[in-house]
Amino acid sequence: MALLFSLSLLTPLSAPRAQVDDDTARAVELHKRAQERFQYGELDEAAKLYREALALIDHPDLKVRLAQVLTAQNNHQGALDLCSEALESPLLTEQTRKAAGECIKSSQLRLDEVSATVNTSPTGAQLRLDGAPLGRTPWRGVLPPGRRQFDFELEGHHPTSRLVNARRGGKVYLNVSLMPKGLGGLLTLRTTPEGANILIDDEFVGQSPLVSFPTAVGTHQLKVMLPGYVSEARPLNMSEGSVEELMIYLTPERGRVSATDLWPAWALMGTGALTGVMGGLFGFQALSARSDADSLARSDGSPAGRDAYNLHVRDMESYRSTSDILWVSSAVLVTGGLTWWLLSR
Repeated sequence: MALLFSLSLLTPLSAPRAQVDDDTARAVELHKRAQERFQYGELDEAAKLYREALALIDHPDLKVRLAQVLTAQNNHQGALDLCSEALESPLLTEQTRKAAGECIKSSQLRLDEVSATVNTSPTGAQLRLDGAPLGRTPWRGVLPPGRRQFDFELEGHHPTSRLVNARRGGKVYLNVSLMPKGLGGLLTLRTTPEGANILIDDEFVGQSPLVSFPTAVGTHQLKVMLPGYVSEARPLNMSEGSVEELMIYLTPERGRVSATDLWPAWALMGTGALTGVMGGLFGFQALSARSDADSLARSDGSPAGRDAYNLHVRDMESYRSTSDILWVSSAVLVTGGLTWWLLSR
């Protein structure tokens, strides 16, 4: 691409023309040196020279040239930004506009690409992507974004497939274990917590996590046991070439909880019982005050008697309210303690 500087457009009205001519000549010289460095593969030096030229003259041709260097350095975002800026320049020529447009399209495609690494065990499997052959594993390359299917074929092994969701600008790592024919299936079993003993047909085969364990074809009895947790037992059906992946969450045993482990329950129930006794005492006080008030109402109609009557009524209401609060609190505490005790058994 030729550099076609328009001096009339580049010359600021307030700048001396001699200075502009010197800057232009210097920028052209830097461009030539940068092109030479670029041809020799010295990308860092070429980028440096183009940036020096752009510091002298902000020209779209220089930006597109620098974008080419950045593309060679795999800096596609930088190239995209430079070419987008070039399209906004008033000095843009039709040739530069076309080059900038191609640069933007190419950079955007590279930014959208998904890098992928695919391995198999054993290696050497024939690999296909969405039905198109890619070669043999291990394989590295780029994918278009979207939902993709890898197919694997290897002599003496069962063919298998994997689906991946390739996100724009992301990475895909795929490791696939190929199942030999006649071996049965592969079992992968993980538990929470880990370290559980795994038995197949009452034969110990290892502890969790158990990864890609060869299992004969047929129906088996799977048992998972870990001290302090409820044992799990379930049927396991394996077919030729199948890959079973199981996750088992073990439940802690509740029947072995000691009395000391239940102290919160006992504390709640004890506090609730004590609160109930106090509520009974205040209830008795409320009944006593009511009896005294009733006696005064029947026997003494004097002003002093009425004052005493009102005092007993107030005491009765106060004791009754306190008793009600204590009885409700007692019921809540005892219920909470019983619930804790039952859930911990």
